[in-house]
Amino acid sequence: MTPEEIQTEHDRLGYAAGWRFLTGPARNVASAKVAIVTLNPGGARNLERGHAERWSNEAGSAYRLESWGGQPSGADPLQLQVQRLCRLLAIQPDDALSGHFVPFRSPDWQALQRRDEAAAFGLRLWRWVLSQSPAEIIVCVGKHVAGAGIASILNARPDAATRTGWGETTADRYVAPDGRRIVALPHLGRFRLFGVPHRDALFLEALKF
Repeated sequence: MTPEEIQTEHDRLGYAAGWRFLTGPARNVASAKVAIVTLNPGGARNLERGHAERWSNEAGSAYRLESWGGQPSGADPLQLQVQRLCRLLAIQPDDALSGHFVPFRSPDWQALQRRDEAAAFGLRLWRWVLSQSPAEIIVCVGKHVAGAGIASILNARPDAATRTGWGETTADRYVAPDGRRIVALPHLGRFRLFGVPHRDALFLEALKF
């Protein structure tokens, strides 16, 4: 997979908002033991704000370094959630394999046109990534698309569903034949799962296989 292939699919699907793939250094594909896969990048293309097409973020994790929505670097609520997730996993954000399951920008998932085709491209993209990655734990944010998609790539079976502390909302666990573990979460932009002790404990429970 190459940046040119993502651009070609972006154009074929009629998008104009641009794309973004990895939210950390590309080298982590071949080394990281933990992967964090979010659904798709938000926002609209704005070159003055740095929203050009981007394959990776070589300086480090976008969840730590970037300024989103006029907030100080790393202070957007979604960034804080991912930082807290990394603390629970005992890793630094810069060391995770992190990226978007679907690389095409939209204000939210429902606003993205031709979602089924975009998700099919995401399957191709992450099949390529995971064929190279040694990641043993994969946390997916956006469980009905990213989580189910990663599970299907790895032929992973459902293992359990754990309450998150938000009503009936669950974190879904899968186990792949090769032992890889997947935890699929609801979107952290809507559900603030981390930073409250009882919800942190529920996530750690979801990691128990």
